Amino acid sequence: MLPGRPRRRCGTCGDPAAPALLAEADALAHPANRIFEPWVETWRARVAYAGGDLPAAIAAAARAADLARDAAVPGVEALARYDLPRLGGQPDSDRLDTIDDDLGRLAAGAARALTARDEAAMLQAVAREFETRGYDLHAAKAYTAAAHRHHRHGRTTQADLASANADRLRGAFPTARTLLLRTGHLASLLTRREREVMFLADEYTNAQIADRLQLAVSTVNNNLARAYAKLGITGRTQLRALLNGTDPA
Repeated sequence: MLPGRPRRRCGTCGDPAAPALLAEADALAHPANRIFEPWVETWRARVAYAGGDLPAAIAAAARAADLARDAAVPGVEALARYDLPRLGGQPDSDRLDTIDDDLGRLAAGAARALTARDEAAMLQAVAREFETRGYDLHAAKAYTAAAHRHHRHGRTTQADLASANADRLRGAFPTARTLLLRTGHLASLLTRREREVMFLADEYTNAQIADRLQLAVSTVNNNLARAYAKLGITGRTQLRALLNGTDPA
């Protein structure tokens, strides 16, 4: 970290005031403020994710990336395109490769590592670089993903070390609600629909989820049952404990 450089903190993840703040930002939209539009869409993606709406989060991240490209803000575009695979969308690797910016190259490597079967070493290298640049939340998420890869391949010691680094960094973000921090391995363990239903099940009934996602209640039931089976839990009490980072037993 450079002397005097502020650490990047998440101003929207898990903040109950975030929707109101986003609405306030929308009300201030003006052609003279177009430079801020990519940031606003990035926040919109995080607010949508925190509310359990993964499709809206992915769409907002894609808009943020395109707006940042049009505004010639390569760092913002790189992080927005890196958000896509973290949210369950498809990374635009070709576009990431064309971003002439150090952060763009870092995000390109991070996106590839996230979508690979292992690449734990690459994720740890990315995490260290994110931390050096002051992006502590991004670093914590990359370390968490690396820990899962190590664990999945039987590298217990490396998994423990990566987890320790993630815990060290995530302490500054006790209320952050992001896919990789809240659930670690769930991004690869569950399908996108199973994750979507599971996160909504934290707060809503199956009927409410069906109405919100425009699905049949039976579809919600089936997706939630599959998620429970994969996670080794039996109901919402254990699910909430898992999402809150406590023992679901």
